[in-house]
Amino acid sequence: MSRHLRSLFVPLALLLLALGCSDAATPDGGGEADAATVVKDTGAGDLARDKATPDGPAKPDLAADGGGDKGCTSGARPCYTGKAGTKGVGLCKAGTQTCKGGVWSACVGQVKPVAELCDNLDNDCDGNKDDSLTNPCYTGKAGTKGVGACKGGLQTCAAGKWGACTSQVLPTVETCDNLDNDCDGETDETLSQACYTGTAGTKGVGACKAGTRTCAAGKWSGCLGEVTPFAEVCDGKDNDCDGSKDEQLTQSCYTGKAGTDGVGLCKAGAQTCNSGSWSACSGEVVPAIEICDGKDNDCDGKKDGNLTKPCYTGKAGTKGVGLCKAGTQTCSAGSWGACSGQVIPATETCDKQDNDCNGKKDDLTSCSAQGKNCGTISDGCGGTLSCGSCTSPSVCGGGGVANICGNACGLVPSPTCGAVPPPKGGSCTPGSCATGSKTYSKAGSYTFVVPAGCCSITVDLYGGGGGGACNGCGNAGGGGGAFARKKVKVGPGQTFTVVVGAGGHGSTSGSNLCGYQAKGGSDGGNSTFGGFVAAGGGKLARRKKGQGGYGTAGAGGKACGGDKNHAGGAGAYANGGPGGGGAGPSSDGGAGSKSGSACSKPGAGGAAGGGLAGKGALPTKTGPSNGHFASGGGAGPCYGPGGNGANGAVKINW
Repeated sequence: MSRHLRSLFVPLALLLLALGCSDAATPDGGGEADAATVVKDTGAGDLARDKATPDGPAKPDLAADGGGDKGCTSGARPCYTGKAGTKGVGLCKAGTQTCKGGVWSACVGQVKPVAELCDNLDNDCDGNKDDSLTNPCYTGKAGTKGVGACKGGLQTCAAGKWGACTSQVLPTVETCDNLDNDCDGETDETLSQACYTGTAGTKGVGACKAGTRTCAAGKWSGCLGEVTPFAEVCDGKDNDCDGSKDEQLTQSCYTGKAGTDGVGLCKAGAQTCNSGSWSACSGEVVPAIEICDGKDNDCDGKKDGNLTKPCYTGKAGTKGVGLCKAGTQTCSAGSWGACSGQVIPATETCDKQDNDCNGKKDDLTSCSAQGKNCGTISDGCGGTLSCGSCTSPSVCGGGGVANICGNACGLVPSPTCGAVPPPKGGSCTPGSCATGSKTYSKAGSYTFVVPAGCCSITVDLYGGGGGGACNGCGNAGGGGGAFARKKVKVGPGQTFTVVVGAGGHGSTSGSNLCGYQAKGGSDGGNSTFGGFVAAGGGKLARRKKGQGGYGTAGAGGKACGGDKNHAGGAGAYANGGPGGGGAGPSSDGGAGSKSGSACSKPGAGGAAGGGLAGKGALPTKTGPSNGHFASGGGAGPCYGPGGNGANGAVKINW
């Protein structure tokens, strides 16, 4: 009991003794307290009497608790109905009861313990202010607490004020951690971000660019769509993202056959990258045809490679005809040896041999030697020579000379040539015609327009080669095309029709592999210019009908209307059926050669005009052209279709 209360209770006890109050046997006896009894506040809010000690247990006084108990006459007394031990602690304090009409009133003015508040006072009277009060708190957006990562925290009271809300988790920007950071009920939703893994400073330079990565299950995906630096390639782009495209890119190159680089003369070259494309391979040396020069041209590890070649020094068109045949030259130390084993034309004698290799035996003369091209003449050995027939409208002797075909164009059998048209068109100024040329080499019809300032052109025409025959073993080749050259006076802008003769088709195979069928090909086409100058095509070869025999070889084409007119060479009838050579600016085409041919290979062709050798064509192939565009006749292989003649050509110079 506090000192203050004791100071009140002692005088009261003395007063009672003086009034002669009787003793009560026990606190529970219902009597009045004796002089030894001290009134004490038990801390439970009731007044009680305690005989033993002031602080001992007491029995509650119902009157003191609620008022209204009888036995008082007057005066006042302290009262307290709060929890024991709380009176005078913190805010708690006793009140006062007064005696009215013999009854104690209610306890007025007491302050009992209440729930602790955050006001820096001891509201629950436990001796502590604010008692470390805590309070749940959450300052996030409404509806987010308890959603995803978000949760409430606690506030602690100190010195009468609530502290900050600690331990709460508020919504944050969603991050890739498999958590609902923004507390919207979704985890890592549609998270993506730009990314780049290339070297610093290269993003956005050249081809390099950023990509995008997305979040899934708390982890970022790889960087998709990014382009990072890589080795520079030749594509016109900045692949290594250093600000330069294709910078100084070079590479070794070699287009030759595998295994030949570094062998013999062969070596690699270099390519340079320009605007995204590799240049041509510069400086390389690739395998070439081996030639007789003491070097390894074909890069097979051997110099000159035991080179041999056929040789023939006889007159063009005689090799393989009659007794004439080619020989062989051998390369030694880079030089060709002598032509060994050849037989060249000799003076014809009456020995039943073709000594001069013109295709006729014991002909001490020839149609060409006497300038004849039709009819029959003496062969000088008691026989006759047939010089052929003329093609309409030409007739044999029509030009007034025996055994020569003639018509308005002179000594040519085909085609007909007309008059040269007068110049017309624009005017000419000396020196204003620029030098030039135009070549037509594909069969067909064209229009040529005379260039400005030009008053004179030179026209070269080559007829198409004739087709080969389809035969058994022993075939006939087609004739070579003719050549004509004409210098023509013209006017600027004047037009002319140009026709390029097509090569004749070889005969196609029939039953029994053409073995005994009369299968002819077709004639070579005529090449013409303006209708007044022409080079005739070679004639087709024909298989002799019935078993046995070679058939008829194609005749060479004829020309007319030119300042120069040369005939194509005739084909031959022999194994392999070589075609005749095409004519050129210098001479007639050579005849095909029968000598030395085999059934499985074409025979050698006649010499072309200008000294360039004509060749027989391989089976079913086209006869080759020489350097002057003259067209050799197609060959007829054994038991197979005839070869095609080559196309003619027209070349115009000014």
